[in-house]
Amino acid sequence: MRAAHCSVTAALDATEAAALDASATLLAEDGLPGALDPAAEVPGAVCVLANPADGEIDPVRLVRGLAAPHAERIFEDQPVVAVEDGENSATAHLRDASITTGAVVLATNAWTAQLLPGIPIEPIRAQMLASAPAPPVVPRPVYADWGHRYWRQRDDDSVLVGGFRDRALVTEVGYELTTTDVVQAHLEEQLRVLGVTTPVTHRWAGTMGFSADGLPLVGLPPRYTRVHVCAGYTGHGMGFAVNAATVLAERIVDGRAPPAWLNAARFPA
Repeated sequence: MRAAHCSVTAALDATEAAALDASATLLAEDGLPGALDPAAEVPGAVCVLANPADGEIDPVRLVRGLAAPHAERIFEDQPVVAVEDGENSATAHLRDASITTGAVVLATNAWTAQLLPGIPIEPIRAQMLASAPAPPVVPRPVYADWGHRYWRQRDDDSVLVGGFRDRALVTEVGYELTTTDVVQAHLEEQLRVLGVTTPVTHRWAGTMGFSADGLPLVGLPPRYTRVHVCAGYTGHGMGFAVNAATVLAERIVDGRAPPAWLNAARFPA
């Protein structure tokens, strides 16, 4: 990825600008970086909140790097069809086998409710596209419109644009990993706003897990003693997941309960 040492969140109207101003105040109170910049480089923006400590990563390289030391203990293409909770153990049922262990962790995000019905995590589709290499137009990763749209430019100069789920909220719910003309048209228009004239080369969709209150669910859901969840990142998985997994490891190994605002038991059964 492009060596970015800052990201910006852009306000596209006065209401969003006021929210960013409040965010800048809260960041300063906690001693965290972030400042309003009225001279925004984002087309149509009223102002931006610049975070000099932020950047970007290649998620595929990250996951492969984390998995590499444990390759012999990772079994892909082995779908779990059911989980069974017990007093002293839990069982994961595969299509042709079962595994019983002291604890089962469902790090399944959007698909968690398929194994634990009633878990308040909803599958929400996100769509993106990529252009052919274009002249530099995006110096920093950008988030805008309350997080409903985002874009960045890669090292190979292709431009990635995603979001606009809010333009089709009803149809962007579910597990279907297909793109739609409605959302893709908005993504193409955003390319034009950015001044990108090179053709679109890739389009894709993915499924996110949205929790009922926008925060992850970590630990034991109500009525479970050995089946844990670590999911529900609500579109912020790269930031939430590592920290949520650390909290869950402390719960399993040391018996330390997750904070109330993350605890999977915070929702009634």
